[in-house]
Amino acid sequence: MPVGEGYEVVVAPGALASVPAIIAARSNARAVMLVADAGLPSRVADSAAAAISAAGTAVHRCSFAPTERDKSIATLHRLLLAMTEARLERNDVVVALG
Repeated sequence: MPVGEGYEVVVAPGALASVPAIIAARSNARAVMLVADAGLPSRVADSAAAAISAAGTAVHRCSFAPTERDKSIATLHRLLLAMTEARLERNDVVVALG
């Protein structure tokens, strides 16, 4: 579903396996910031990262605790710093799992 201008949220059964194809069809990203809920089994984020990387896109990762306390400006700041350190650009993609 479209969210704002030029942003899309994909929620669908089997979407995790389709992440590389979804990225390729909707962008010319050279890199992905994979943001994961730290409460997810690590195999979920690892699987997504491996699939994205195998498709030829660089993967950078960041995770956050699934708590109300971490839904904060400080957490956003941490994510933005991670994106800056990864040198993400306008055409790059953020994939959030959780």
